[in-house]
Amino acid sequence: MDGKRLTQELRAQSHRLVQAVMEGLNGTRPLNQLSRWLTPDVFLRLQVRRALVQESQSHFGRDRRSPYEGFQVQSVRLQLITPTVAEAAVVVKGRTRARAVAIRWEARRASWIVTALEIG
Repeated sequence: MDGKRLTQELRAQSHRLVQAVMEGLNGTRPLNQLSRWLTPDVFLRLQVRRALVQESQSHFGRDRRSPYEGFQVQSVRLQLITPTVAEAAVVVKGRTRARAVAIRWEARRASWIVTALEIG
């Protein structure tokens, strides 16, 4: 696969993945749906983050909004670092703020997997 086509596919995959991550952290999507795209360490960190949101909501009341509610992907920038490593910068926007999400993709066997994910 040529670099341009690979970049386009990973950009689209980054868009879908980050939208799913925001929905998972918000509680509107099961996080388990993301496990096949993430290393176990990255998946565990997302589970911990989701648990903290749930704990906050149970402590302060269910009507307290999730900090991840309503976020939509606004833009995705992707760079191939090597033929087997890519990094994406994704901007997501909610009602009152925007967040940056950084992703590191690595080729593993016949697919790409997220080895790092940082949410600002």
